[in-house]
Amino acid sequence: MILAIVGLIVSLIPAFTVYFYFKKLRDDEEYKKDCKKTILWGLLLGFPVFGLDLLINIAGGALGLNGAAAVIKDLFRCYIVNAFVEELCKWWHAKKTIKKNNYNESWLDWIVFMAISALGFTIMESIVYMFSSSIIQILVRGITVGHLAYGLIMGYFLGKARYTGEKKWSILGFALPMLIHGTYNFSLSDTAPDGGIIALLLAAADMVVVILMMSRIRKKYREDEKYTTPLPLEVSAK
Repeated sequence: MILAIVGLIVSLIPAFTVYFYFKKLRDDEEYKKDCKKTILWGLLLGFPVFGLDLLINIAGGALGLNGAAAVIKDLFRCYIVNAFVEELCKWWHAKKTIKKNNYNESWLDWIVFMAISALGFTIMESIVYMFSSSIIQILVRGITVGHLAYGLIMGYFLGKARYTGEKKWSILGFALPMLIHGTYNFSLSDTAPDGGIIALLLAAADMVVVILMMSRIRKKYREDEKYTTPLPLEVSAK
């Protein structure tokens, strides 16, 4: 257990590093408090996730999924019970924080608060996995920071939807992280035909997303010296 605790602490270094970086982007004390509240509430997302998981599992049983083929049950668990529910809760939590605290006009705010919400959930989930996973699994989860990547992707496209006024980006902002998340989980299931290869590729891609997004955010912030300046691709505000 001591080794598992040490592994957990080490695995959370990337998550806390990113969190404190985001927290220091502004000198505004209210913003810092909102960052703290967001990650703390992200930790508590396990409760609504567990509740929704239970309800969906009950509904699935009522629809006869308990007697379905193993691959069908794995697909249902990975894409609906896990990916859909977790991404939905993170999206709801971060969106509520953004609108409640008047950060809605900033593209970067969407990215940051979605990512912080995901970091809170990552910490909570890592603590749970500490009791059921090997130290290698704990460390790999911490290094690949999958939930952070999903949060950055979601925040980017939701921010783009707000900036451009095009709803298609909002749909993509929820669907893409959910599909990546579900595919990663399914690749690690017993019935997956690829033996976890896709999961390894997606984990590597997650790390690339985090590195590129963090680099872009830092560069944009330093260039403009304005945190509220949108993180652009070639789009025009409407």
